[in-house]
Amino acid sequence: MSDQVIDTSVRVDPNEEITPNKKVILLTQWKEKVDAEIADNVAERDKVMGVYKRQKEKFDRLLGIKVKKMKRYDIFINNRKKVLVDIIKEIENATSDNTGTTG
Repeated sequence: MSDQVIDTSVRVDPNEEITPNKKVILLTQWKEKVDAEIADNVAERDKVMGVYKRQKEKFDRLLGIKVKKMKRYDIFINNRKKVLVDIIKEIENATSDNTGTTG
């Protein structure tokens, strides 16, 4: 059946009887219509995907810069927190030394 050339130019009236030959013609017309719709949608999707990729690259670069800045802040903040913990320990040691010697 795939080797046969099917004449799809024939229109089938909805009121007439559907013979196997006419059924093949209708199914072939439907197949061609669906193939055309798929091709159109693939083309539109490719356009949207192209825009998406360009925008994603742009925003990835911009967000990468922000992430680097945030990492620098995180490193600084974590180092300062360590210093703060050390200061608090020193304050506690100094306080306990002062209370132990005066009492």
